[in-house]
Amino acid sequence: MSDRVSVNAQLALARTRGASGMTDRVMIPLPGGRWLVLTAAAFSAALAEGSTLCVAPSVSSSNDEPLVDADQLAERFDIPVTWIEQAAREGKIPSVTFGRWRRFKASEVAAACQQRAGNGS
Repeated sequence: MSDRVSVNAQLALARTRGASGMTDRVMIPLPGGRWLVLTAAAFSAALAEGSTLCVAPSVSSSNDEPLVDADQLAERFDIPVTWIEQAAREGKIPSVTFGRWRRFKASEVAAACQQRAGNGS
């Protein structure tokens, strides 16, 4: 569980008075001024289940390959820049976009092209 989630859970944990006395409840604010109220056990179970479904990709420090632009990639592979840009738009090669800028990892593009060549695409 991340620190952010645990801090938010601690902030959301509230004591409410029920017919049987004080019970732990987690109150989550929803849009429109409404609240989702869960028992602490149900909230913990939901967090545990959610953490198995939404695992953030790990950042590997061993893969420090720099991102390159289409011009640099075209020069490296000796192919037209226009082909790289079109293939990236069509999803034929992997790329990362930052707003209007698109960058590539040369090793990922090479692997994708080799895989496509092996499939006859």
